[in-house]
Amino acid sequence: MTSIKLAKIISHVLSAPFFALYSLVIIYIANNDAYNPLPAYLAILIGCIFLTILPIAPIALNVIKGDIDVFVSDRKRRPKFYLYALLSHLAGASVSYILRVEILTIILLVFFFVTLSVAIINFKTKISAHTSGIAGPATYMTYFLGSTYIFLYLIIIPVAWARIKLKAHTLQQTILGTIVAIIITFLTCYIAHNILF
Repeated sequence: MTSIKLAKIISHVLSAPFFALYSLVIIYIANNDAYNPLPAYLAILIGCIFLTILPIAPIALNVIKGDIDVFVSDRKRRPKFYLYALLSHLAGASVSYILRVEILTIILLVFFFVTLSVAIINFKTKISAHTSGIAGPATYMTYFLGSTYIFLYLIIIPVAWARIKLKAHTLQQTILGTIVAIIITFLTCYIAHNILF
């Protein structure tokens, strides 16, 4: 396998919508009661719909039509896809809040605020949504599950390598994505946990 092919695989498998789904499962494995009062399968299904399926669907449809590439490499084409994701995350957070599922509400709010930050920065300069998509979940899992989950930050290394290898981002852009996601995620977790619940 060539290094380019490996970088593409890493970029797909560890994209933000998929890593969000993995994080929901990791949280359940670590704490079976994390999604109370909902059964875990239902909470994970809600998360899957609003974090993975709905944000990816518009991109997939445009890829099928041949309008864009799967990573929406053209920065100028990204805003509308960020908007779809933002609406999905906000809708999911609202549903989760109504159902009183604290951790899922906060996770969806994290994705909303991180995506919003990345979208705003995207108007000025390129920023890695891939590294922010790992750093955000690594931060909220460490926040909710404890410092033993800090090792999840190591996943940023192969993701950053893949994005740089594919010439999608520079090292600085991957670092920017990481730092923005860590700060926004921590602030969102802290504020939402103390104000909403």
